[in-house]
Amino acid sequence: MLGEDIGVYKRGGGWPSGMPLLRGTQAGRARRATRRGEGLAQGVLDRPVPPGSFRRGSPSEGRRGRSIAAAAPDALAALLSGVGSWAIWTGALERAFLPWHAVVLVLLGGLWVAALAQSKALNNRLRRSLLDDLPLVLNRVLIVSVLVAFAVSLWWLDPNQAGLVLLTAAVGSVLLPVVRGLGYAISSRRKSVEHRVLIVGAGNIGARVARLLSEGFHPEMEVVGFLDKEPLSRPEGDDESGIPVLGSSYDLPEVLREYGVDKLIIAFSTAPHQRILEMIWECDKHGVEVSIVPRFFEATTVQSTVENVAGMSLMHLNRASLKGVNALLKRAFDLAATTAGLLVIWPLLLVLAVAIKLDSPGPLLFSQKRVGCDGRVFTLYKFRSMRTDAEALGTWTQKRDPRRTRVGRILRPLNLDELPQLFNVLKGDMSLVGPRPEQPSYVELFEESVYRYAHRHRVKSGITGWAQVNGLRGDTSIEERVLYDNFYIENWSLWLDIKILLLTFFKSGVSMPELGSKSRG
Repeated sequence: MLGEDIGVYKRGGGWPSGMPLLRGTQAGRARRATRRGEGLAQGVLDRPVPPGSFRRGSPSEGRRGRSIAAAAPDALAALLSGVGSWAIWTGALERAFLPWHAVVLVLLGGLWVAALAQSKALNNRLRRSLLDDLPLVLNRVLIVSVLVAFAVSLWWLDPNQAGLVLLTAAVGSVLLPVVRGLGYAISSRRKSVEHRVLIVGAGNIGARVARLLSEGFHPEMEVVGFLDKEPLSRPEGDDESGIPVLGSSYDLPEVLREYGVDKLIIAFSTAPHQRILEMIWECDKHGVEVSIVPRFFEATTVQSTVENVAGMSLMHLNRASLKGVNALLKRAFDLAATTAGLLVIWPLLLVLAVAIKLDSPGPLLFSQKRVGCDGRVFTLYKFRSMRTDAEALGTWTQKRDPRRTRVGRILRPLNLDELPQLFNVLKGDMSLVGPRPEQPSYVELFEESVYRYAHRHRVKSGITGWAQVNGLRGDTSIEERVLYDNFYIENWSLWLDIKILLLTFFKSGVSMPELGSKSRG
């Protein structure tokens, strides 16, 4: 039920002063006063509404403009793919380029751009990520290209005539993601606000959504405020965002107009069920996109699907299971990738081993008991990066740890000390990707005090993981890491493993030391 937030966040205690509450006509007066430049709105607001928070104009017009801008990189990539395939076709392959070939390439590129522009899975997301886009982009390119190639073959009754189409598809499969990624990089440096978001529900869930969206989730997005007649209090000590409550759900039309809102997110709210529906219909009239935080959002997955059953929407969670075929697929990938990696980096391992032995007395490797899949204890190996008496000085790793050796100061920030765990992967104790393993004493403590901590042990531990590539490494919240670890397990796919490995590689140069465990080496 969207109208209540019972049993999760208690009501009462007043509304935090850092999140000002505006109601009814007060909200309108405050906004108009701020727009006239009067600063604080006659005591209604604790602080001025951020400048640039107001925009006139139709959200649908702005959305059309953004759709055209979003399609520009794809159109450029399609053009470059056509030119590239023409060069290969006439140059390296020494084939004749006929007039109808040009028509087919123009048609193919246009269909690519149209298919990508019409994909709601690509264009309705709040977060821009090339790695998230890649499977969808390649899927659209492949489907369109195969259909065009099939049509060309039927038209000419000669399968060889489809060669140029398939060549262009191969070139486009490389150029489309590259150009799209460059477009994302360029747009991320823009300072202008292109999306204004309004959140219905000012409880902890709404505040959490606002915090995620405000922390660089989308560089061109701004959360203008909340709508909630009776905001729920948040636990003491929580950071206050300062994002204002602009009124109740019945103030929606005025807020949409005055703030130029083009995206509404419905979190948990005290608004009645019927009023929530009316708000959605109101957004339809104004061309405002609507997203809903599901009641049991913790249990949903990226593979969740919605089925219509006689007018009733039924969500299938489709939670991943790392058993059977999936377990075999993950193990095969681990063995293949680890073996290939060791064949490439063995000279580096040799250099690191010599450097460690020359730098300080003590063993080459550091070993420690850790808890893995199903609670089984195994021996984890790392290059020694600390002094031999490090454990006597403390067990919790920290940034710029004074117990490091000179070589360790290089190894740990780059996570090179973790490389011997590749042999743990070959042995079957670990996987390349998974929750980071902890020592048995800490596991016993966390299982008693941290919600769903034990659920991490449903799969093998990993050298890297979803929590680590999202910044949860070193001295960070165990509770947050558990959320990310369980999200990984319940949303597992082979592509997610590849994505995490790529993120680990590209982020390793700026990562915090140690991947969240407590050890001396």
